[in-house]
Amino acid sequence: MKPQDFMKWALGAALLLTTSTVPLTAQTEEGSSQTEGEEKKDKEPEEVGTGRTSAFGEALATFWSVRTAVQASQAFDDNVFLTNQFRKSDTVTKIAGRISAAYIGRHTRFEASYMPEYNIYQRFPTLNNMGHTYAQTFSRQVTPRLELHWNANAYRMPSQGHLPFKVVNFGAIKLNVYNIAALKDGLNITGGGTTVGFAYRLTPRWKLSLDLEGASTWFTERGKPSLPVVTQEIIYSIGAKTHLSYAMTPRRFVGVRVTHTYFGFVGPSLHQNYQTIEATFEQKLPRNFTLSASAGPGFTEGGGRVQTSTYFDVSLARNMANWGFAITGTRSSRVGFLQESVSSYSGSFRAHRNLGRKWITNVGGSYGRSETSLISSTQLESASGNAQIGYRLTRTLVPFLNYGYSHQKALTPSPTVRNVNRNLVSIGIVYNPGSILGR
Repeated sequence: MKPQDFMKWALGAALLLTTSTVPLTAQTEEGSSQTEGEEKKDKEPEEVGTGRTSAFGEALATFWSVRTAVQASQAFDDNVFLTNQFRKSDTVTKIAGRISAAYIGRHTRFEASYMPEYNIYQRFPTLNNMGHTYAQTFSRQVTPRLELHWNANAYRMPSQGHLPFKVVNFGAIKLNVYNIAALKDGLNITGGGTTVGFAYRLTPRWKLSLDLEGASTWFTERGKPSLPVVTQEIIYSIGAKTHLSYAMTPRRFVGVRVTHTYFGFVGPSLHQNYQTIEATFEQKLPRNFTLSASAGPGFTEGGGRVQTSTYFDVSLARNMANWGFAITGTRSSRVGFLQESVSSYSGSFRAHRNLGRKWITNVGGSYGRSETSLISSTQLESASGNAQIGYRLTRTLVPFLNYGYSHQKALTPSPTVRNVNRNLVSIGIVYNPGSILGR
């Protein structure tokens, strides 16, 4: 789950909820379906989480709307203590809920979601845990040229009992959240983040945006951890980002982005400063494909030394009513993947496909490598994946079957990182009663 990347979304939940994964829209709540010929007519499908499409792929109504969903599932976990030396399995009952409120006005868009989750272990009740996630987005078109926006999130969850490749599933709409810290033992993870800024169109072709960002994570011991896991009690970051873009054509954009971030570590007290200068490119390709990329040098200052690296972010995506996919690759610095880590490489793939009006399928995978750079030199490799199939019994009931696999390995010796392989198979059902509309 990541702070600054766990989320722009929810579990997004942990540290993560702040920015970086996009939910897969498998099918609208009404169960509408398009043929391949109809897909070709979609010139610019609305991106999930923008306009009148919610973060879970639902169509939003004008003015206020409230949606709820409940999920119940039974899972088999073959490594509940997250250790390959003394593997113990258990069955886990999960009860989760979601309530989302949205407002769509002439110049204003607001969406907020709260998602609690309770996990009950049959053989090892001491592992029972409760998690909470909140995420919101807000934008206001002040003038035809000026837009203000504010995103925020908060979460609290235990590290035990969670796959690093988290699946938040309501009505076969998925949000994949990747969080290496989920494989740490004996931790409670609490935190959140916020982004506030504006976008201003200087001319019909030139656009300037500025964002102020902040995120924090608290690590506290939970129960009696088997390893000394808490090396930093609090990690936080503050920073700013500005982006100047130019529209070469209505479908091609180039620009430059400059960022500065300060990372603070409490207990012991340490800090880092991180800056990047990146060239950006975005191209809307035929048949609703979108290619985006950014790359440039980055500078990290901390511990009396300055390091220079090349950072990049590349993605290729297509999202239609009946099928879609996204491939991403990133080299970045962020707070929260590990208690000491701010640097990581990651790659991910996700795809969904509707088969007729009833069957819904999702697959996804992720690989990441995090590097510590302060207290000790540690490299952590992790990989995960999942496959899911759901069947729409009615407009409100969707049973599903899910398989998830996760792997963690310390590439350098570390007293706080263990090697873990884990399989989780779950079966459950989602109930989505619909929405309440208001003015």
